[in-house]
Amino acid sequence: MDNKIKKNFPFRAQSQSGVAILMVLVAITLLTFLLSEIKFETFLNKTKIDNLRGKFQARLNAESGLIFALSQLRIYKEARDTLEKNKALKKQLSPSMLEGLVTKPFKIPIPMGKGAGGLQKSALADFEKELLIIGDLFVQCNPVTGFLNPNALRLKRKMKKSNSQSPGGGDPSGFECKMDDRYDDRNDSFDESNNEGSDEDEDDEEDQNNDKRSIAEIIESDLTKTLANLLEQKKEEDEDFEDKYGDLEAFKLIRELKYFVRANGDMPESQKAEVDANYMNVKAKHAPMTSISELYTLQGWPDAIVDLFKDRLSVHQVTTINLNKITLSQLKALFPELSEDQLSDFFKYRDGSPEDKIEPSPFNTEEDFKNYLVKELSGVDESTYKERKKVLKKAKVSFGVAGNLFRCISEGKFGKSTYKLESFINIPLKEPTDKEVLNYKRQLCRWKKGGRKGAKPTLPPPRILDPRVVEVNII
Repeated sequence: MDNKIKKNFPFRAQSQSGVAILMVLVAITLLTFLLSEIKFETFLNKTKIDNLRGKFQARLNAESGLIFALSQLRIYKEARDTLEKNKALKKQLSPSMLEGLVTKPFKIPIPMGKGAGGLQKSALADFEKELLIIGDLFVQCNPVTGFLNPNALRLKRKMKKSNSQSPGGGDPSGFECKMDDRYDDRNDSFDESNNEGSDEDEDDEEDQNNDKRSIAEIIESDLTKTLANLLEQKKEEDEDFEDKYGDLEAFKLIRELKYFVRANGDMPESQKAEVDANYMNVKAKHAPMTSISELYTLQGWPDAIVDLFKDRLSVHQVTTINLNKITLSQLKALFPELSEDQLSDFFKYRDGSPEDKIEPSPFNTEEDFKNYLVKELSGVDESTYKERKKVLKKAKVSFGVAGNLFRCISEGKFGKSTYKLESFINIPLKEPTDKEVLNYKRQLCRWKKGGRKGAKPTLPPPRILDPRVVEVNII
């Protein structure tokens, strides 16, 4: 029967041969494709998870670096406090030396020198076992030297004085020493440098009468001069810059900056009309800047101008100009009387010169800086130096050998991921309160009336407060 069927349907029987094998091959192909897809998806998801884990770990490392920087600056603050209280120690150890310890970079893994012995390597290995940081960390803090603050262009609001504190409308404490013709306290103004009154403050009242400019006007003049010098120098060096920005004027740029940070309505109408055209479709902030990057939102400022100028500025209050970190452009802005040769000699003296075989001589006190500038360098006379110092004092800025504002970079790494934080950390000074100043003046009055017998009263010195983070940026 089977042979008969085969004879009747020969082609049908032959066409079904090998179908099972073909189906098996198709199934294997499909399964191989599905398996490769699953494997690829698994690999892709694993890579994504590893990248996310790396980014998260790098961020944790960077944040740990920020905490480390704060801890360093707290130790620095305690050391500064100790130094201020111990005058003998201050003569041997300057604040700038303390600052040098803080500004040294810190890195994990800790690099090992070539000459390290087995004991050192073993100690470092034990230390790294206890670390909670997984990956790499780099921390670097540097004092901010840009003392020109665009927020100082804002106008100060005058507070109305209330006479309700005392029946006579005067001092509620009854302190009337200034009413006595035999006493004049103008020669006993407080000076942070020695806390005992200073000859430099003798002419404060006379200086205030002669210089009627506000702090905003003084800062505006300094900003304009600095920007004008930078523009002129850049134009001489770069012909393309001259072609693109040769028509820009420094005073107009600073006028727009003033318009941006001042409250709406605080600009003179004549100046306001010139700047308003740039802000037809964009609203100016009309408030203090919180980050220097806000300069890029100024409509009349090209990015190239911002890049040129931003390193000279700080939107956070720099109360101390670090004389051991001051730059060439900043020194020019402070003392434009200095010639190029004198400027060169200044930095050779302070930083040293291997070519001329000159050892560095950093300034230990502000008095060292003054003596070198006035006496040895003969760059400015003493009256000019005092006048410049008074102008800075009005803006609540003084000369010093250690800074109060630090820019810290904390970079964390894990695998291929990197996370970098830029933070500004301020170490503020708490000035004597009005009550303390009043008590000091009262005691000083009695001391003078009493024939200057006994120790001269002193005003409590400014207190260094704990460091605080004032700005954090991801870079």
